[in-house]
Amino acid sequence: MDNKNKNHENNEIQKIKKQIERLDHQATEIRRSLKSKTKYEYRKQRTRRLVETGALVEKYFKLENLSISEREELFKMFATFVNANKPN
Repeated sequence: MDNKNKNHENNEIQKIKKQIERLDHQATEIRRSLKSKTKYEYRKQRTRRLVETGALVEKYFKLENLSISEREELFKMFATFVNANKPN
């Protein structure tokens, strides 16, 4: 094999290595993006659930005039009963 063929092979190998590095980088970015999107969706769903729950609590318990600490005390008083009697 002469030098020309060897150089050509080395160039091809280098191109393939660079392509592999580029693809590895893309795969890492895609994984990171999916993880970020999953976290975002989870936070979005959790926030919606918290807002809906808060709206129901205000609707049924009329707590607008209570402070946060007073609300917490009220929830503590009923927590055992609610947890023991909530539907599956």
